[in-house]
Amino acid sequence: MRMSNSQLIRTVALYTVFGAGAVLALFATVQSFAVPSVPPTPSAPLAAAAPVQPSAPSLPTATDGSVTTQVTAVERSASQTTVTLAMDNHQFDLGSLDARTRSSFNGVAPADYRVLQSASGGHHVQSQLVFNGVLSGGLTVGLGNELTFRFTIP
Repeated sequence: MRMSNSQLIRTVALYTVFGAGAVLALFATVQSFAVPSVPPTPSAPLAAAAPVQPSAPSLPTATDGSVTTQVTAVERSASQTTVTLAMDNHQFDLGSLDARTRSSFNGVAPADYRVLQSASGGHHVQSQLVFNGVLSGGLTVGLGNELTFRFTIP
């Protein structure tokens, strides 16, 4: 049986289309089983590459007998320095003790003293001393007549 030229061209074209389709189907099947390509992850930046933030100086703590006092904040404005204190004990009502009379910051007496929070009968107190001027150096906190705490504030 002999094919005409037009039948031969159609047959070759048909096999070519089916063959190309089979190759594409095979390629798609192989790709579906291939391990997915994972983009490389960037390595961690070197510490020197990141800007270094200076750490805040740690704020001091002092103890007199059974009372612990910590400077929790020092805020300076154009004309004042405010020192926030946290005081803890299990003996005195710290909220009732005067801190203005015997306290000083670099020789300057406080302009104001206020108790911000008092808990457990004054055994846990948060308070503030306010001083005129922008101050640093020696801070003395005198509570009542018996308790004295000394700090150095940068």
